[in-house]
Amino acid sequence: MGLQIAELKVRTSEVSENRIKIRIASTKREKEAIYKLRYRVYVEEMGKTPIASANHEKKKIMDVMDDQSVLLYAQLGSEVIGTLRVTIGKIELFPSELQEIFKMQRFATFLQGSRNQKQCLSTKMMVISKYRNSQAAYLLLSKGYEVGRDEGVQFSFGGCSPQLVPLYERLGFRRLGYNFFERGFGLIIPLFLILEDLEHLQAVRSPFLRVAKKRNNSPEAAKWFLEEFPQLTKVVNTQLTSKEQMWAYVQGELRGQSIPILKGLMKEEAMQVLHMGTIFHCQEGDTIINTGEVTKELYILLSGKVTVLCNGVTSERVPGQSFGRTGLIQPQVQINDVSATADSEVMVICQQSFEKFYRSYPTIGIKILQNLTSCKG
Repeated sequence: MGLQIAELKVRTSEVSENRIKIRIASTKREKEAIYKLRYRVYVEEMGKTPIASANHEKKKIMDVMDDQSVLLYAQLGSEVIGTLRVTIGKIELFPSELQEIFKMQRFATFLQGSRNQKQCLSTKMMVISKYRNSQAAYLLLSKGYEVGRDEGVQFSFGGCSPQLVPLYERLGFRRLGYNFFERGFGLIIPLFLILEDLEHLQAVRSPFLRVAKKRNNSPEAAKWFLEEFPQLTKVVNTQLTSKEQMWAYVQGELRGQSIPILKGLMKEEAMQVLHMGTIFHCQEGDTIINTGEVTKELYILLSGKVTVLCNGVTSERVPGQSFGRTGLIQPQVQINDVSATADSEVMVICQQSFEKFYRSYPTIGIKILQNLTSCKG
């Protein structure tokens, strides 16, 4: 596969040059730059430890899947600012634990008898902190989509932390409806994308739509999904849910309980706050937060029950209450272990969404912060 480039003008004051280029790494030098970027982002910037594949002496992160994958990187001038790994192949290519996490065998049943039985897994997507408000992440993921279409892939898989779900749902990814906990990375939500599902890409206004419209698209994979996974249509998609629908869903989960951080807000104001959140389901026993994690979000329990362990003392949270150290203003190192002790619905509001909301609605934002302080008190 030869060198390919995708370009898009960047609309952010943080970028000194006006173009980011997406390239496919083909040389040892390019790949080494990617491995070192992973270490810089995961370990030095985000404080994610321990990571089994990290080489702390050489300050790089690489593993056996790199040699079987397409490594993309975002370049601005001479600087590598982001990367994404795209692994494509038959199900046997992927480690058994990944096959299980992403239910690849179930998706493989749709491909049985097909000339192309390849599946795709997108991992190690990251952008250095200085450029996280640029278009780099979208460009990388869009190029990953193009690579998948070039290979005739029907299904692509990935995973992200709860606060990044809106980004992926904006692209057209759906959730598999459960979570897993990865040491060093925390709670991860598995995702999948039906590459030829033109109707869904149009519904969420995906940036992939431009590329998809230039290709032949069949609705068969999307029809099969709806029949095979009917329960997943009930997942609250951030891109397809209005503020009124979000409000109704949250009220249904709370069953009369209130959310203390919304105290003093008018209904319309509270609806706007909740609409910037992402709701995810936790099964009994799921770890949500681990001591030592660096987080930039606020967690609110909507239904079920979670247990907080801090300095050997256990306490419980009831629906409506928040838990964990709040990272809406600045990143926080967690000092609690939090796990679901019953099937639960949790809302997460990330720092980036809150900052954007605060700029538009400063009065409401101040009330939220005041209420958070009162709750701590």
